Amino acid sequence: MKITILTTGGTIDKTYDEYGGNLEIEGTNLDEILASLRLPDLFIRHVSVMRKDSLDMTEEDRGTILRAVQNALTTSDAVIVVHGTTPWARPATTCTPGSTSSRSPSS
Repeated sequence: MKITILTTGGTIDKTYDEYGGNLEIEGTNLDEILASLRLPDLFIRHVSVMRKDSLDMTEEDRGTILRAVQNALTTSDAVIVVHGTTPWARPATTCTPGSTSSRSPSS
């Protein structure tokens, strides 16, 4: 089975800056997590679509995520989009049946 994981920033990619006292998105932690998995029959491809806080996401960003999902579906059995949870309903709706997606998430 082939899975593509698309990261877009958000909570999973935030790290705490001890000097500034802020949470920042500098890179993804997902590759480290994936490297620890032992799933010999599963091919996982990670694509970093953007590094953006979910509070700052725009309609253009949601379109970028949709296009990334559509592209990934051409070579993957499943696509997982990882992001923060704040306004996640909008991007999720963008990628559901009735959108311009070539294949629904449940296909």
